[in-house]
Amino acid sequence: MTAARPRVLWLPHALNPAYAGVRLRCLLPVAAMRRTGVNPVVTDGLPPTEQRFDVAVVQGKWLLDATSDVEFDARANHLARLSAQHTRIIVDSFDNYFLNAGQCPVRQQRLERYRQAMAVADRFIVSSPGLVPLLARELLHPAPIDVLGDPVEPAGSNRHYENRL
Repeated sequence: MTAARPRVLWLPHALNPAYAGVRLRCLLPVAAMRRTGVNPVVTDGLPPTEQRFDVAVVQGKWLLDATSDVEFDARANHLARLSAQHTRIIVDSFDNYFLNAGQCPVRQQRLERYRQAMAVADRFIVSSPGLVPLLARELLHPAPIDVLGDPVEPAGSNRHYENRL
């Protein structure tokens, strides 16, 4: 008997392959998964509510880039719903999203809400070892943090991924 293929949801911050974070940390892994027969659902909006997933890979920027507090709350609530449905939440934090060098109060408020929303994460992945301590000190609830470096991509990668989602 063959094991069931995992149901995977991928939430990149955009669907545009011009962004390196989308190409390297979403489109390449999704393409590799599809070659093995796993067909992740990929969306930069709210995922379908009627579907159940085993794993959700969420780029942290997907939540932070919400264009309003209402959209941020909808996204955070959706992550909480997924977690309540026993979906493992893996947050790809490939940059230091807690950086607020200018001490902007609006950004500080968004970062506090982000910090609270990240409490549903089962695991984090970062792109370099230097991000591990930066992220660890910001989390309200400890979670494992793994380093998954960016793969090297071939020249002309943008063309390869266009219209592949």
